[in-house]
Amino acid sequence: MTDRQTKLLFAVLLLIAIFAWAAYFYVRSLPPEPEVGNNTSSVSYTFPAVELQANSAIVYDLVTGKTLFEKNAEAQLPLASVAKLLLAAALPSSENRTLTITGDDLKPEGDSSLRTGERWRLPDLLDFTLAMSVNDGAYALAGAAAALQNSSEPLLTSSLNAVARDLGLAQTYVIDPTGLDISSSTAGAYGSAKDTAKLMGAVLRRHPASLEATTISAFDAYSLDGKEHEVINTNPLVGTIPGLLVSKTGFTDLAHGNLALAIDVGFFHPVAIVILDSGYTGRFDDAKILIEATRAAFRSATSTSSQ
Repeated sequence: MTDRQTKLLFAVLLLIAIFAWAAYFYVRSLPPEPEVGNNTSSVSYTFPAVELQANSAIVYDLVTGKTLFEKNAEAQLPLASVAKLLLAAALPSSENRTLTITGDDLKPEGDSSLRTGERWRLPDLLDFTLAMSVNDGAYALAGAAAALQNSSEPLLTSSLNAVARDLGLAQTYVIDPTGLDISSSTAGAYGSAKDTAKLMGAVLRRHPASLEATTISAFDAYSLDGKEHEVINTNPLVGTIPGLLVSKTGFTDLAHGNLALAIDVGFFHPVAIVILDSGYTGRFDDAKILIEATRAAFRSATSTSSQ
């Protein structure tokens, strides 16, 4: 055997050893799995007692479909900008089209620095809109979604409500794609904590790249015209949460403080955490509590079985 062959063999054996080592620790890191056979088996979680400011919340295992914690999780409440998550379901990042900002798109409350006539790649505008909760961008994207759906309904929200129906989100419907309040008594979008958790799960399964930008603290977004837009995430906790997969904030007078998150508690084990009707800062305090409680529950997970 030549010296070159010896080195090549050593390199191959080293790669096999590294792969085996990584596989071992990957398996060790996973929560207990149900046994396969005639026994019925499940994983038991002890969720710590928590006190929240929010009037509605849920911790929902997106792998098993189990609710680990809930507080009025099926109550239908104003969603505010959390409703913008429907845009990611209606317009996946793989939909590589372009769109042009119109004067009508700029009518919603708030100045995002978008300008009439700006041209965008759809995925880039989606990243910008979700991370910084841009109302102008939501209008433009809702219009693009309606056009793609070829809906006969003139409303911008037609495609978003169609997505909610298709996903079985019984408590969810949108009147305004921004989620802004319509009046002092009517919100722009309604839904439940459980619906929102399921929505995040659906997007993570189908189009995970559509939500990646929501986990970045700050970045620059560029239109096709070369205009630079500084993007500051509306969630100040972004960057401090290990394994963060999704983050979406929402706040209006009617909704109060909302926050939807998904975190990875192990290798490829996403869990949704949704907080509705909390305070402007209270939603972030609630999130810290639920994230820590969720990780504690998974650390203490035990496998139970019966014949």
